[in-house]
Amino acid sequence: MITSIEAPILHSRPAATGSLSSDKPMLIGCSSTPFSFNLIRAASGLLQSQADDTGMICVTGSLHMVSSVLGQLGQ
Repeated sequence: MITSIEAPILHSRPAATGSLSSDKPMLIGCSSTPFSFNLIRAASGLLQSQADDTGMICVTGSLHMVSSVLGQLGQ
């Protein structure tokens, strides 16, 4: 699991996660911390770095929150 504190580091250096080629699923999330767009950017970057694998980013919350996330991914 990647926390919101680690997300800016992983976003700038995605290879630092070490086990990207693993068959294990990856979970990136935040629960008790404020929502971080860095988490979504890190998740998007990690999924894009694994071009051979399929992936999914799931965002839960209000429609305002989800639309903000989609807007950030478009940038």
